[in-house]
Amino acid sequence: MHHQASGAADPNHALRAIEGLRWRGGVPPTWRKPLVTAHKGADLHVRQHKTFASATAVIKDLEGTSGPYSGAAHAACAQLTMRLVHAGGPIRFAETAAKAITAPKTGGEAVHFVPADMPIFAYSENMRRMRYVALQFDPATAVVMGEEAVNPLALVTPRLTFVDQRLLGLARLIELELTSDRPTNPLYGDSIFLAMLVALSETFEGPRPPHRRGGLALWQLRRVTDYIEDRLGDRIELGELCAIAGLSQAYFCRAFKISTGLAPHQWQREARLRRARHLLLTGRMSIAEIALDVGFADQAHFTRSFTRAVGASPGAWRRDHQT
Repeated sequence: MHHQASGAADPNHALRAIEGLRWRGGVPPTWRKPLVTAHKGADLHVRQHKTFASATAVIKDLEGTSGPYSGAAHAACAQLTMRLVHAGGPIRFAETAAKAITAPKTGGEAVHFVPADMPIFAYSENMRRMRYVALQFDPATAVVMGEEAVNPLALVTPRLTFVDQRLLGLARLIELELTSDRPTNPLYGDSIFLAMLVALSETFEGPRPPHRRGGLALWQLRRVTDYIEDRLGDRIELGELCAIAGLSQAYFCRAFKISTGLAPHQWQREARLRRARHLLLTGRMSIAEIALDVGFADQAHFTRSFTRAVGASPGAWRRDHQT
């Protein structure tokens, strides 16, 4: 274990940022800068960004200023980051600010994967410069896009620092695409992104979910989940979803649960809670407004459902994650 140097800044003071938005229907948003500054002891510069059909890619430079560096990020979507340049002292990454002080030191080229809704903290005593390529994407859309070649468990398991030359090489292709003056080719960008998903899955050492027979076809699952995500604030009848999939109610309910592990109404509730967590983090809407926006009957209904799922009330969760 490494110990904090004397006089080092406390990374607990680093603010959390939302570096991406979980998008509905697999359609990524236009690039948005972080909503909250999250770096102390360094300046962050967004150099280039482009939005492809399935992901948003961005090149960022982090320039050290003076003293130790501490930073934090919290994205509502999954983020795959390839560090291509690293000058100065090593940097540490962890899931909490306290652990970042004593986490293993890393330097040089590296890959980091952070699942959706997971905060990540960084700390370095004398980092001078880093350049990295980050891709932000919706993991549910990525699984549908990659079909059998992508292991869903690889997209929900954090991996803070590892080296894979395929991913680093693909990141350099993305860097060239982003810095090119020619018009963006969405097919080219999506092809590289798909290759990255496959490489990330192949380097994942965990288990693979067993293949489930009798579920929805990929196009059916995507259309149905897109429909639900686009209408979280509305009342959706089961017959609407069955019509989209072209199936009877009995067969649809069984196939949907085989594919997702949840009944349609449970999946809708989880989607509403995901959206609610993002809205709570932005800090721009009241809890009552969020409750209505994501489709709950009222604030009391939202509070009960949120507390049951998360273990804390919306107000307490917001205070804890915005401090």
